[in-house]
Amino acid sequence: MAAAAKASPIPLRRFAVRTGRQGEFEAERAIVADDPYQCGHYPDYSIYPGVFIVENVVRAALAALADAFPGRAWRLHCLRSGRFTAPVRPGDRLLVHGTFTMDEQIGRIRVRARCLRGDGVAAATVRLTFAPEEVVDADAQ
Repeated sequence: MAAAAKASPIPLRRFAVRTGRQGEFEAERAIVADDPYQCGHYPDYSIYPGVFIVENVVRAALAALADAFPGRAWRLHCLRSGRFTAPVRPGDRLLVHGTFTMDEQIGRIRVRARCLRGDGVAAATVRLTFAPEEVVDADAQ
């Protein structure tokens, strides 16, 4: 997971995750105009890219799963759906409210997240599936 976090275009300094009851999490990010990704995404009307909204949900879910399942590693298996309903712009705060459940039949975690702007307007809904990381034995290759 550390390598994926380093490759992310989202600066860590503006990201905070809180876990509550088992199966719930929240995250918050300040969207600022001086981050490098903003300059080319609709230059005259900057919009926080939808893929970064999904990335925020993924990061928040992974942090919550690490708390809920100590000693287990998870990876994103599938983006089941993403719906973007309002633009998130520089100066906004992105609030992620998510839940996760274990699907015992397939051994995977299902995540649902609702993303709001700081003014309470719904910006996106995201549904993901996470699978356990498979440990690769280097000696077996």
